[in-house]
Amino acid sequence: MVRLSGLSLRDAANPGGDIEIVCTGLRPGEKLYGELLIDAESEATAHPLIYRAREQALPPDQLWPQIHTLQAAIESQNREAALGVLAALVPEWQRAQGESAHPQTS
Repeated sequence: MVRLSGLSLRDAANPGGDIEIVCTGLRPGEKLYGELLIDAESEATAHPLIYRAREQALPPDQLWPQIHTLQAAIESQNREAALGVLAALVPEWQRAQGESAHPQTS
């Protein structure tokens, strides 16, 4: 990526380079891997490392009105309405226990 951007890597062999890469390890809360499947349903394909996802999806004519409602809720800073749309769009998602609908301000 550094070279593709027209820059050079700064390391022991090239101390005058543009970009230095430093491995720092995991940061607090950083995940080692990400999960791409919500329902965790997949089926094998002809390639041993490629699987086909079988996820539920809303048709676009049902999804876009929900997205517009979500956007309006966000723009008006209506947290409850936004969370309600998210809960309807992603039934597997649940608000964390003990999470306040209205965060405390100091």
